[in-house]
Amino acid sequence: MKINNNIPIYAISVVSKVSSTPVRMIREYEKKGLIRPKKVNRRRLFTMNEVGFIKDLRYYLTEKMMTVTNGQLNLD
Repeated sequence: MKINNNIPIYAISVVSKVSSTPVRMIREYEKKGLIRPKKVNRRRLFTMNEVGFIKDLRYYLTEKMMTVTNGQLNLD
């Protein structure tokens, strides 16, 4: 059985723990248009692909000292 990575099933609290990213930062990424979680009953639900993207984004922002400006990653 193949798992579909595009099904939104992960709550923001789970994404925060798995990606080591504070909930507030995940909301900022959404505000900047970097991610678009599906909202179900006023709850944000994320796909496995979005979780991976958030983990990658966190890496580039913390380890590679990049910044986000106008929804784009920039090298400082």
